[in-house]
Parts: sequence; C-alpha cells; structure tokens
Amino acid sequence: MALTNNLPPHFLRLLAVSFFFACMYAPSVSATTADDGSVKWTAIRPAQKQPRDDRHKERKKMFEDFVAREAGLTKEEAAVFFPLLHEFHMQQRDINRKIRRATRRVQQEKLSDRECSKLLDEIVRLKRSSVSLEEKYIHMWEQKISPAKVLKVIDAEHRFGRQMFRRVIKQKK
Repeated sequence: MALTNNLPPHFLRLLAVSFFFACMYAPSVSATTADDGSVKWTAIRPAQKQPRDDRHKERKKMFEDFVAREAGLTKEEAAVFFPLLHEFHMQQRDINRKIRRATRRVQQEKLSDRECSKLLDEIVRLKRSSVSLEEKYIHMWEQKISPAKVLKVIDAEHRFGRQMFRRVIKQKK
C-alpha cells in the first residue's frame, strides 16, 4: 500500500487502464509438458470475430441463395445472372461513394455558393448515371432471364436487405 501512496494519481489511472487493456487484449498462455519433459507454451486467444472476407463471402452466399430461391432461378440462370448483378452492384457502389464524398465536402470545407452549386450539378449528374446504369443492366438481365424473374429478383433484393437490417437491429438489442 505504501508504494501506491507515493505515486501521482494520473500515473495510477494510467497504470490501471494499461492493465485493463493488457488483460483484455493479450492472449492467454497455456503450458503443456511433453513426454521428454520439455514444456510447450501455447497462446490461447479468445473467440474472435470472423474475418471480414469470410463474413462477406457468407453474406454474399446467403444473398444469392435467398434471391435465387425467391425469384425461382435455376442453377444455370443463377450462374449467368449473379456475376452481372454483382458487377452492377459494384458500379452502383462506386457512384454512391462519389455522391457521399461530394455531400461530405460541404460539411468538411467552407464552400462558396458557386462551389455548392457545382457540387449539386455533379450529384445530379451522378444520380442520372446511376439510373442509366440500372436501365442498361435491366436490359442485360432480361436477355439472360425472363422479365418476370428480373422483377422477382428486384423484389427479393429489397426483402433481403430489410431482413438483414432487422437482424442487425435485433442483435443490437
């Protein structure tokens, strides 16, 4: 007890916080003795989250299974259709990212009305390109699967997104 009385309070807080994080994030160690008498040390890590790539692949498979089932796609149709759908999503994501960057500029920088007007024009142009991209891909999809299945895919995508959203909300409660 005498040791802690001589230390400054901020140092004690720092020591306590450091100890907390060391215990939380440092791996535990286990020792096992082999037949020859040697000791083997093994790090025991707490259960970690799934790596991001694995979660992405799992979510992508869930998405494809759900959409294929709900839209009634055969395996052959799915094999031809999903690469196009993923390509479309990737291009849409890029457009949406550009729109978000443009809107964030207003919050991060002091822009004049003229600059804001240019940004708005850019956002409108990007949104138009998004719509034309969607039109282009819908026509491509219609050549691969029936128009009725394209509509079912669009509906299934929407429902899948809502289900995932509900699942995330439920997990957070």
